[in-house]
Amino acid sequence: MVSGRVSKLYNTLEKIRTGEQGGFHAKKSAPAKGFGQNVSVSRMRLVVLLGAFAMLALVIFFAWPKHKDTKAPVTANAVAPRPAPGRPADSAPLAGATTTPPPASPAGNNANLYQQLNDKGIALIQGNQYWRGMYYLEQAHKQQPERPEALINMAVALAELGLRAPAKRLFSQAHALAPNHPQLRKNLELLEQAGFLEPQWLSSLSAGETQPQQATQPQ
Repeated sequence: MVSGRVSKLYNTLEKIRTGEQGGFHAKKSAPAKGFGQNVSVSRMRLVVLLGAFAMLALVIFFAWPKHKDTKAPVTANAVAPRPAPGRPADSAPLAGATTTPPPASPAGNNANLYQQLNDKGIALIQGNQYWRGMYYLEQAHKQQPERPEALINMAVALAELGLRAPAKRLFSQAHALAPNHPQLRKNLELLEQAGFLEPQWLSSLSAGETQPQQATQPQ
């Protein structure tokens, strides 16, 4: 009986000894000093880098040149009208106010105003502002209705726009005032060659069969 108890005690002590040598789990070792500090430093560097990138992005955004719309504004009456059916290919010359000397008149100021209005109308028509130019030519004709230059210029402008009937009326008026005016004859010849004016109409105009009609102000 004693030997059995001794053997059990021996076995118990043997198990305890074996557990002390490696049977029990060892405690986890504490982290080495300085590891937590390294993690904090890395996080701080990451925050600094992100802040630097954000600042660089803002600088590029505000410093980048903005592209503005440089398209020129469209102004009224600045574009040439579309060619109308029957419009001559080549523009006929305009009659200047100094083509023929003005007739003797006590109202000399009217002659100067006539020349200024006629020249202004020519400049506007040459700049493709036809209806503004027609307005000044109409005012010039009202100043001195006995002179043909403004009528010739209005007829040429209407011909360039392809308006055959009103151009014929104004040519008829100018022909009634000065049938041998050099600019009138030259324009009629050019427009006949371009096919804008019919030879029959020109023949009747020269024969005096076409009666001049009152010109109307363009609308």
